[in-house]
Amino acid sequence: MHPVYKWLTAKNINGFEDSSVQWNFRKCLIDENGRLAKVIKPGVKPDDPDILNWLNG
Repeated sequence: MHPVYKWLTAKNINGFEDSSVQWNFRKCLIDENGRLAKVIKPGVKPDDPDILNWLNG
């Protein structure tokens, strides 16, 4: 398993949550400190208000 994929899916490494990637278009939001902050399901579009609000702080 690639180290980035392992980090994104293992809570003991990323400190956020355990998860599995079920499809290619899953979005992982990483904060300015390099921490995994949010995981967005594949069906959510990149311009969804939830994502834009997170990006704009």
